[in-house]
Amino acid sequence: MTFEEYLSNMKPGYTVDGGSEENQVMHELSQRALKITIELNNKYHTKEEIVQLMSELTGQKIDESFVMFPPFYTDCGRNIHIGKNVFINAGCKF
Repeated sequence: MTFEEYLSNMKPGYTVDGGSEENQVMHELSQRALKITIELNNKYHTKEEIVQLMSELTGQKIDESFVMFPPFYTDCGRNIHIGKNVFINAGCKF
């Protein structure tokens, strides 16, 4: 199952059964997000490194105007879309 197929299945009221293909994708996305946010939150990063890590987390190119003060938390990341001139303050959870 692709990420796009997973998102199209995640409609309001949809139940994810344990052990299902959707559950496996959800788990993989969560583990990926944990790995990236642990890197982001547990040592100093330059602005450029933060933009790169958030691009990796979201699967999209993040504009250079983006600014964030970690720590930052999310359980997925791939469903986040960040535009230009966005600022995320410390301690946010998406």
